Amino acid sequence: MKVIIEIDLPEGQSIPDPRDIVRLTSPDWHCEWWSIDDVAEFYAGDGEYITFTEEESREVLELIAQYSSPEIGICWDSINEWQSQIYDKYYERETE
Repeated sequence: MKVIIEIDLPEGQSIPDPRDIVRLTSPDWHCEWWSIDDVAEFYAGDGEYITFTEEESREVLELIAQYSSPEIGICWDSINEWQSQIYDKYYERETE
C-alpha cells in the first residue's frame, strides 16, 4: 500500500526519514518517546524542585540521545544523571 503524508514541520526541523515512518507504523517495532515535558522538572535536593527552560530540557534530551546505552536503556535514574549535568551547567548549587 502506498500512502502520502503531509505534515507541517517547524522551521529548522529536518524531514523524517521514510524508514522511520514505516517503523512507527509497524507492529514489528517498538519505540519509547521522551519529550521536554518529561524531563523539565528536576529535584535539586533539600526539597527544592526546579523547572528547566525548554532549551535546557532539549539539552537533557540531546544528552540522553547521545550517551544512552542500549544495554541499560533510558530510565529515570539515567535521566536524573543528565538533568544533574544540565543543572550544574546553568544553576549554582549551594555549598556549605
